[in-house]
Amino acid sequence: MRTDITLEDMAEEYLHAAELQTALISQNRERLRESRRRQDIKESLRLNRLLCLLYRQRRELVEIADYLKNYYKHSAVPVKGAAV
Repeated sequence: MRTDITLEDMAEEYLHAAELQTALISQNRERLRESRRRQDIKESLRLNRLLCLLYRQRRELVEIADYLKNYYKHSAVPVKGAAV
């Protein structure tokens, strides 16, 4: 693991993980459609719960990435004599 990683780099890694979650969501949405077509209620419920979890994880990944990207924008301390 790198030790010289910046907040911007970490944000990009989180966004990449969110992209992977999006791919998993797409795959499982297709499986859910198929299970509904087959009227497999147990499988549909399982996939629905899984999709809720995947959506929540993706949302958290994007929120963390946004927080990391904008960390210094929100916590900037004005420097004495600097133009505002």
